[in-house]
Amino acid sequence: MEKRDKTMVSLHDHLKEVKKFAKDSDNKKVIEIASKAEASSRQYQATFKKVYDDLEKRGLDHKPGLYGEFCAIVHTVETVFKSYQVDRSY
Repeated sequence: MEKRDKTMVSLHDHLKEVKKFAKDSDNKKVIEIASKAEASSRQYQATFKKVYDDLEKRGLDHKPGLYGEFCAIVHTVETVFKSYQVDRSY
C-alpha cells in the first residue's frame, strides 16, 4: 500500500505542475484534461483503498482476518469430531 500511495502522491504532484504550466500559457484544454485525470486518479485511489481494506478484513491468506477466524473454527470442529471418533459429518 505504501508504495502505491507514494506513486499516487507523485502523480498528483505532476498533474498540479501540468495544470500550473497550462494556466501560465492559458491552455484551457490541457487544464481540463489534467483536472479530469486528477479526479479520475483520486477516484481510483479511493476505490483501490476500499477494495484493499475489504480484502485485508477478509484475510489475505488462510491465517488473518475473517478467513483466518473461519479456518480456526473449522479446525476446532475437526478436533471435536476426532475426539468423539466421528469420521464423517452427517
